[in-house]
Amino acid sequence: MKKAKDHASELLVVYCDAVILEDRSLFTKKLADVFREVAINEVAEIRKARSVSTDNGLISVYKDQRQKYGSICKIVNGVKADLLSVTDFDEVIKTVHPFIYDWYVSTILNHQTP
Repeated sequence: MKKAKDHASELLVVYCDAVILEDRSLFTKKLADVFREVAINEVAEIRKARSVSTDNGLISVYKDQRQKYGSICKIVNGVKADLLSVTDFDEVIKTVHPFIYDWYVSTILNHQTP
């Protein structure tokens, strides 16, 4: 499992390549890969490692991954302001896991500190 700074570094390298080559799709593809890794693959990996089988256990997994994505945003935005937003993670959850999105909003988003 990659650390937030590793994901952020890779995103910044691809962002620079996309700017130089004038091909925004490079960055979009890399960002999609990061979302897939953080919001899907790592969630499944953490659930398995922690033997999560209840909603309460899943809450902590999503909180941790949302926080990780927030760290990625801070690192990337420190170089290129407002390139990423932690709310993008929420939109990925809505798209990838629509059946749990209402639960996600009520248990995770409504209890986040600003």
